[in-house]
Amino acid sequence: MMTRTQAPSDSGQLCFLTDDAIRKEICHLVGGDEDLYVAVAYWGKAGAEQTGIAERAKAGGADNVQVLCDLASGACNPEEIEALRDSGVEVKTLNDLHAKVWITASAVIVGSANASTSGLADETRLGSKAEAALVSRDRELARTIRTWFEGKWKKARPVNDEVFREARRRWENRRRLSREAGPAPSPAPSASERSLLDRVVAVAEELWRDGQPSDVTLQAVRRCNQDKAWRHDYLAYLNSDPAQHQKRKGDLHRAFGRNVKRRLRATSGRDDMRAGKDDLIRSYTELLNDL
Repeated sequence: MMTRTQAPSDSGQLCFLTDDAIRKEICHLVGGDEDLYVAVAYWGKAGAEQTGIAERAKAGGADNVQVLCDLASGACNPEEIEALRDSGVEVKTLNDLHAKVWITASAVIVGSANASTSGLADETRLGSKAEAALVSRDRELARTIRTWFEGKWKKARPVNDEVFREARRRWENRRRLSREAGPAPSPAPSASERSLLDRVVAVAEELWRDGQPSDVTLQAVRRCNQDKAWRHDYLAYLNSDPAQHQKRKGDLHRAFGRNVKRRLRATSGRDDMRAGKDDLIRSYTELLNDL
């Protein structure tokens, strides 16, 4: 869902934004001709494009833009910041910055979203985050926040080749550690999720014994879905958190596949449950759209 309240008035009314409305409001602010001051700690690939700064720079409007980030964190993409600098934007880095603030003389946006595809994407896009922000056109508030920005700007370091070398080292080291750590372990399923999983696994075992080795998970879920009690529990589980409905659905369906594969490996003594003639689930997309 995308949320945007009534547009802020000149009297300074606050406007609450979520999801893609944040990106659109930032692009509106960036697309003007006022001086622009940005304190956003972390930038990802395409951050300048997502926020409209790249377009502004191409039009020759980068000379009155200042960007403050945190390159020392290892969470800020140095290539994106270098591209900003090379486009004519003045950039500095400040250790331990965590702000996400956009300022002009007439408006200010303060929120949670970093300048990245996941931070400023439509919530339907894979990997996007649930973000929120406030925008105000109170000029006095904008002046106050600009004063805060100027104080941070004075303490920050200009970015140069030495800063970028260290930033790349930290960026790559963080990515390496993330790869080595692997994905976070899945939390233990709740009682309601466990009940749904157990029923699908039991039906899949039955189908397997009856000689159906192909897309057995898909067929098991379809059969369970014909059971009114299972269908009721399935919908109750998904709808218990409406804001996370689609994510819960995807996670649950992937868990169906994992649990079926694990059980059939154990009961059959086979370890070759892979795509092909023994494909356990033909299409997660089909499964997601089926129910």
